[in-house]
Formats: sequence, C-alpha cells, structure tokens
Amino acid sequence: MIVAALLMAAVTTSSCTKEGPAGPAGQNGKDGQDGKDGKDGQEGALTVTFNSNGGSAVSPEKVIEGGKAREPKDPVKSVAESDIETAGLYKSKWIFEGWFGADDKLFDFDEPITKNITLAAKWKLPIVDLTGMAGANIVERAVAYAKANADAYVLAINNDFSVAPQTLNTTNLELSIIGLGSERKINLGAQGALFTVGASDNTGISLTLGNNITLVGRADNNNTVVTVNNGANFVMLDGSKITGNTSSADFTAGAGAAVNITGSGTTFTMKGGTVTGNTSTYTTNLYAGGVCITSNGSFYMEGGSIKGNNGLGGDITFAQTASNFTLSGDAEVGTLTVNYGGATSYSTTSIASGWTGSVATLNLRANGTTTIDGVISAWYNATTPRTVLKGGGSPAHTLTAADVAKFALVKFLCAETIVPSQPIGEAGAGYKIENSGADIGKLVLK
Repeated sequence: MIVAALLMAAVTTSSCTKEGPAGPAGQNGKDGQDGKDGKDGQEGALTVTFNSNGGSAVSPEKVIEGGKAREPKDPVKSVAESDIETAGLYKSKWIFEGWFGADDKLFDFDEPITKNITLAAKWKLPIVDLTGMAGANIVERAVAYAKANADAYVLAINNDFSVAPQTLNTTNLELSIIGLGSERKINLGAQGALFTVGASDNTGISLTLGNNITLVGRADNNNTVVTVNNGANFVMLDGSKITGNTSSADFTAGAGAAVNITGSGTTFTMKGGTVTGNTSTYTTNLYAGGVCITSNGSFYMEGGSIKGNNGLGGDITFAQTASNFTLSGDAEVGTLTVNYGGATSYSTTSIASGWTGSVATLNLRANGTTTIDGVISAWYNATTPRTVLKGGGSPAHTLTAADVAKFALVKFLCAETIVPSQPIGEAGAGYKIENSGADIGKLVLK
C-alpha cells in the first residue's frame, strides 16, 4: 500500500533523464494505454507529446498516471519568407502563444495526466506597429523603428519606393528585406549610399537582401549603393539585385563601386542574386563598377553573378591592403582585378570544393608603381612565386588544375591605365598561373 501510494504521487522526468530500474510487467496493457505496462522503468507511464508546428523540437515526457507534466522551455520558430503575405515589418521570430490540447484550449500544466496526449504549439506572426515613426515610406519608417529597437527583423514590401540614404548603426540590429509577389525596387532618392551598414563602436549589425528585392542606385551618384564597414555583415540571397548606380567617387573615401566592403571583420556573403549594370567613373585608380573590397574585408561568393559592371577594375576589385575572397557554389564573375600591395599585404583568391562557376577575366595590378614593368616585377618572383589562387573553404580544398582552368589571366594593370604586358593569353611568351605541382596557383613564366 505504501509503495503504491508513493508511485501514484510521483511525477516523472522527461525522456532524457536517466531511467530507473525496470518496473513490474504490465498485466495486459499495450503501449501504455491502460497505464500498467511498466515500460521505461515506470509503472503506469503515460506519454505527453509536443508538436511544435514548425518550431524547434521538444522532447516528449513520460508521466505517471495522475501526475503532472512539466512545462517545457518555449520552442523557437523563425519567420520564413513564405510565412509573410502582408507588407510590414516583422520580428524574425514567431510569437509563441502556448501549448494547446485537442480541445483547442490552452493546456493547464497543473492538470493531472490520465491518458496519452499530444499538445500543439500555436504561433502568431510578430508584425510591428510603425505608427508614429519618422519617414516618408514604409522602408524609412521600418529602419527608424529597427534602429530604436535593435533586434532581428524582416521587412516585406509590395510596392516600389524612393528612399533617402539610410544608416544601420545600432548594435545587434539585423534587417532582412523581401519583396512580395514580384520584383520590388528600392530606388535611391538622393545622392549618397542607399544603405550604410556598420558603426565603429557597435557590433552585430547586418543587412540581408532577399527574394524580389532590387536596390537601384543613381546615374549621377557620388557614392555606393551599399557600404559595409566596421565589422558589419551584408548578405544577398537568390532573387536579389543591385543595379543602376554610377559613382564618380574615390573608393578610399568609402564611395566607389556599387558595393564597398572595408575593414577587418567586415563580410559580404553572396548566396545568390546579381550585381550588374553599375559603373565606376573614377579615373585615378582601378575601381570596379560592381564590388570593391579593401582593408582586410572578406567576400564569400557562394552563388549568384557579378557581371556587366563597368570600371577600370571591371566587376570586382581588391584594392589597397590584403582582403579575402572565396569562390564556391555556382558563383560567376565577369572581370576580377586583384591587387598586390606588398609581400605581406596582397590579396589572393580562394577556391572552395565543388565550385562550378568561372571567372571570365583575371587581371593583376600593384600599388606603388607607375609602369607595367613595375607591376610585373611585383607579381612575378622567380625565386618565390606569388600566389594568385589557392584552395580554401571549410573543410579546406586542395587547388586543382580544373580550378585554375576556370580563370582567364588577361592583363597586368598599372594605376589608371589598363595595359597588357607581354602576351599573357594562351599563345605567345608571357606568364601563366601554374596548374600542377608544388607551385600550383602561383604566377610563373609560360
């Protein structure tokens, strides 16, 4: 009698808790339906199952008949693009409303468990009220709200907007932008960077362009479309695009190309999308029309295309000090210009395993020289060949001849003058990127 009373009063732990000794064999119970099967070392064990409805998994609990289930930690569910049907600013996580039983009522965890049950999570889309926020449109109001209430947000728009230059500079502010239905354009409404992401004294700042979002610069701009600095992050996904910008400004002032990535810890991850139709007209250095990376910034190009941009540096330029560039996935580049700034400060291109894209044109340039011979002597070293390409990614990839063959080494570039050296192409004397042996990926004589 005492043992039976104790068993009836006990509350069991979750299934991840160490099991006790096996209980007595059940009389005729199956799957615990009569509460007397003694399975899992608990006589009368019943199961409470949690269906998180797309949220993080919650383990089932074993409870003795008449006992109480323990309320688990709230699950977490991220807002996906497909979840959003109405324009607005949303927090990036659904609001958890509780666990509900088969009667569609909020479950009371003080209620005794008398049978096997399943509890289902209910969720509410976390739309933000932008009433009273400053701004001429939903984009400007959403940025104002996000800066004042730093968190992770998704902004969904269903129209095109002309937007004044915006700055994301609040610690732990993460903003993703998607277009509903079809392509939605955010047009730069005045000269300046449409989005400046990062601040010298703040961290955890990021901007993500999602499906159906196109950022459009200006034909008379003196700046970028997106500038990312001070350890901030920029991401482009499938269906995103940056186009229509012409910059006449100096990249060193953070104002060249369509996208500028600068500073140690600053990253651009391109998983998809396109950067095309942008121009740099700056004439005293080799800046690209598409993307410029400098001062130890990092660019991880995992997909998408950067082609059809105009500038002395082509589509992508590594300018000034060493920066990091890794190609993977199906990433495609038109013209890539890589800079040599000294034996300890020159940029190399890393190739990850499984990269299926290509680089149509690869140019090499060098700081501190005004002659082609100076550029060549900076890049070519007979004793210690300079690395142009190397294996990269995680796990680290070993560079192959097939990787090297995807690059067309075309020109040495000197300052603002694009001049071919001795022939570098397939025919004639000149230089090549070694495709085998110990010097694979390095610049050598043909």
